[in-house]
Amino acid sequence: MTTVIRRWWLPVLAAMVVAVSVVWGWHVQADPNVKLGAAPLVGRWHLRFGPSLVPAALLAALVVWRGQAWAQRVRFGRIVAATAAAAVAFTLLLAASDGPGHVLDPVVHPTEYWANLATLPDARTMLHHYASVPFLIPYSVHAKGHPPGFLLLLKALASVGLGHPWVTGALSYLGVGAVVVAVLHTMRTVAGVDVARRLAPFLVVAPFVVWMGTSADAFYSGVGATGVSLAVTALHRSTWLSRLSIGLATGVILGALLFLTYGAVPFLLLVAIVAVGVTSRRRQELLAVGAAAAAGALAVVGVFRLGGFWWLDGWRAREGKGSS
Repeated sequence: MTTVIRRWWLPVLAAMVVAVSVVWGWHVQADPNVKLGAAPLVGRWHLRFGPSLVPAALLAALVVWRGQAWAQRVRFGRIVAATAAAAVAFTLLLAASDGPGHVLDPVVHPTEYWANLATLPDARTMLHHYASVPFLIPYSVHAKGHPPGFLLLLKALASVGLGHPWVTGALSYLGVGAVVVAVLHTMRTVAGVDVARRLAPFLVVAPFVVWMGTSADAFYSGVGATGVSLAVTALHRSTWLSRLSIGLATGVILGALLFLTYGAVPFLLLVAIVAVGVTSRRRQELLAVGAAAAAGALAVVGVFRLGGFWWLDGWRAREGKGSS
């Protein structure tokens, strides 16, 4: 009886938290200045049921039915690959719930990054002016609210013949797969392979996939999760060379995250907390990995600064306080 209670109290508590949040959100959005819409989230409710959801529902049912049993007997490398592929497939099926022709709707929406590519200047000019409020005014809300990193990536892809909405959308699905791989690797390193095996099916049908399909945030999530995974890996390596080299790579990746989203700042604090919490190494080893990571991140910051973009100026421009 006690085991049953322990098994069910967390879902019940989670349901209560969601219910309270929704009721609170409905109350708050009575204020016309608060545009929650889909309380407690920003947006609007758009419930849809129909045949287009059947493939996603079947995949989810298969994962719930057989996922745990399968994950316990298959080699871990195959679990990682299959879980990442299934998560990408589930995300794609949900994105196609309005029909395959609508999968790219978020990519080509006027508020997204793709809408800016046709009018952006060359990369150097863009970087020099990206912290200027007047420069940002004609561009989409996502361009105004984020650093220039993702736009630079799209421009680079376009310069080699990959300037297509499907390529931009594919970056999001790459991010979904990267999140799964990074989380499973991190959990195996920190908590052991048995815990990682039990976690795998949940990553396929995790609620965050609703936001991941053809969203640049999915790509950012993949970069961030990869950075955390590398940080944990560096702290568990046995040689100084591997610790420092992986620590340097961690810094480069997390430094790049700074220029993809301003939300990377609190995320980097989370990385530091995780690193301190999981390491069983001596303090000097933790400091060495931290120094290598800092060097990598500062190198990325320096490259952007030399290119003409200073992160703090960009942050102020995002708040509408930048220089002209």
